[in-house]
Amino acid sequence: MLNQEGWSLLFILIMVLVALGLGLARMGRERAMAQNLCAGGGAADTAMGSVLRCAGPLLLAVIPGAVYRGGFARAGIAVSVAAGYAVLLAVLAPALRRRNGTALTLPEAVARQKGARVLWAALSAMQALLVAGGALSMTARILAGVFSLHYTIALAACTGLCLLLTVLCGPQSRLRMDRWQGAMLMLLLVGLPAAAVVLFDGTKAAVLDGLAVRETGVQLGLGIASDALWGIGVLGLALPAQRVLGAETDAGARRGGIAAGIAIMVLTLLAALSGLLGRSVDAQLETVSAAETVLMQMAEGAALPQPVGALFVGALVTTLLLAAQDALRALGGWVSWDVVASLSGQTQEKPLLCVQLGAAMASGLAAFALGLSATAPLEWFALGACLVGAVLAPGMALGAVGRSIHPLGAYCGLGLGTLMAIVWMAIPQLREMGMLGAVPCAGLSLLLQLCVREKRKAEQAKMPEKAGE
Repeated sequence: MLNQEGWSLLFILIMVLVALGLGLARMGRERAMAQNLCAGGGAADTAMGSVLRCAGPLLLAVIPGAVYRGGFARAGIAVSVAAGYAVLLAVLAPALRRRNGTALTLPEAVARQKGARVLWAALSAMQALLVAGGALSMTARILAGVFSLHYTIALAACTGLCLLLTVLCGPQSRLRMDRWQGAMLMLLLVGLPAAAVVLFDGTKAAVLDGLAVRETGVQLGLGIASDALWGIGVLGLALPAQRVLGAETDAGARRGGIAAGIAIMVLTLLAALSGLLGRSVDAQLETVSAAETVLMQMAEGAALPQPVGALFVGALVTTLLLAAQDALRALGGWVSWDVVASLSGQTQEKPLLCVQLGAAMASGLAAFALGLSATAPLEWFALGACLVGAVLAPGMALGAVGRSIHPLGAYCGLGLGTLMAIVWMAIPQLREMGMLGAVPCAGLSLLLQLCVREKRKAEQAKMPEKAGE
């Protein structure tokens, strides 16, 4: 008879093999960059892919962990993230798609000048790397906890499997795999709270405990302010928007974005509910890094039958691996198309495809290096990605309404906003304040992009007057 570890390993293997089997028929179909960058499909495929690109450490670790520790007082993080994703997917991304129908990538749609486009691609790649690093780190923590492995060994195994998936599974093979991954994500975020209500004692007490304030006044105030700003960072998160941009038609992009926005709102609220009910399973996860494992603690709860708990563990591991693989593939596309092809003028498909795969593999190794610390909170990965998103958000909003940005304004705004994000993450006192950093990051980016543009227009208006004199 299998024990818990045996059941977990069995379900992980089954789920990964099912994902590979679903994508097998389309593996290797990408013979051109357009096929790699714009995975086709109707509105349903667009919506599913966008939702899954939103999943990762933010949805499966940060939101449940925050609500677990703070109760209903921290539910604002789920509301603000859901609102931010909804605006991004249902408004900004379809508007960019409509105005730049020939663009294959988000940097190409927002920035037409080569230098600004390269900078946009670099920041988007930075986000994807942080998402992949967080997903791999969370997967390794699950494997280390379930199978009693050393964390570094678990992280190496996760990275190796993710790189294998990256080599085998391109965007065309992801079309069917996305549906499978979506089913697993729904299984997790619906099944775990349902199991907590039905099987675990103390569920009512856990809900009542969620009404209590478990933080000091200063902590609570900063937490509420930070929660309200998570959505600002998410508004510029390039990874899910890329999927909406790749829809076959403008109408498909709009329908897919609306469907994805609704779905991600439901899933983020379910993630918050999971964190709240997690106290009925284990009320001792007080540190940030411990609270972020609340979904794993629920899956391993003693009240769950071993096969059921192992099913949840398998779904967690497979969902995170596929999320990391998707991020690495997107990163490779930006590097190949928006950096190498844009700067070099390379038009041959095969070299560009090789660059894309090489960049994805190299970034997988970089994600492994980022995840080496077993005690670093997963919130740091999500925070870094969202702060970079706050830098990108103004450019997306300006592009969506049709306002052009002067290249110098883009360089100054994106550069100083990114520097602010780096400083915020580097100083522990600032990092602990969370998404409050979205205000200076987005503010610097927006102000400089607007002011430099207006200044240059004013100078151009004066030039004819001087010429007449």
